[in-house]
Amino acid sequence: MSGGGFPEDKQPGELFKARGQEAAQRLIGVEKLKILRERVRKCHREEGVNHFENCAEPVDAYLKALEAHKQQKNAL
Repeated sequence: MSGGGFPEDKQPGELFKARGQEAAQRLIGVEKLKILRERVRKCHREEGVNHFENCAEPVDAYLKALEAHKQQKNAL
């Protein structure tokens, strides 16, 4: 590390840009989760008592995306 507090291979502008890109990716992930969650809700409403059988696919997609988002969040 240099005396300025920045890694030697990164300049302040590059760090700012990288942080902005990371933040944008997190927001995209959150919005994807919202869409998947809404699909699960819609399926539950439409299928009623049969939602356990008929909504397995949207639920699985949501749970996989949620787990991936959690892992990505913990990696930061």
